[in-house]
Amino acid sequence: MKSVRYAQFVSVFFTGLFTGLMFTFMLVIQRMLVLLSSTEYTSIMQGLIHGADDPPVVPAIVVISIVAPLYILIQLRHHRENPIFKLTLIGLIIFVIGVFGITIGINAPINNQIVKWSVQAPPANWMVLRDQWNNINWIRTPASGLSFVLFMLTLALPLPQAVSEKSS
Repeated sequence: MKSVRYAQFVSVFFTGLFTGLMFTFMLVIQRMLVLLSSTEYTSIMQGLIHGADDPPVVPAIVVISIVAPLYILIQLRHHRENPIFKLTLIGLIIFVIGVFGITIGINAPINNQIVKWSVQAPPANWMVLRDQWNNINWIRTPASGLSFVLFMLTLALPLPQAVSEKSS
């Protein structure tokens, strides 16, 4: 198996893992979180945030979901007209902007606030932040899912001949 193919499988696996996590969160966990009181919500979200970040399981999944396709693009840089290069580039751009960028720019700052809240006395605007955090997942989840599908499609395509011979 060639290193580019390995990187394709890694891309598919980790974006698929993240997409599954996001769909589960949106379709199951978020539906439960909106029913909780402020103190219950704060306690559970603090636990979820710590569970995702310590050890940094979810951040590692996101980083690998970026590094693996980046490796593919570097290896195929002389084959920019190849559909694998194009689909990987599009998938990576969508993932970097729609998942990583939004996570760093919106979700992480909200998480940083939530972990500082007093469980006994969350701030008055806790529902606004909860809803903002939940609503942004309507961008992150499809972005991750679309990247996953694009990376999956690349597995059905042949590698450029020069890459196939070089990587053997």
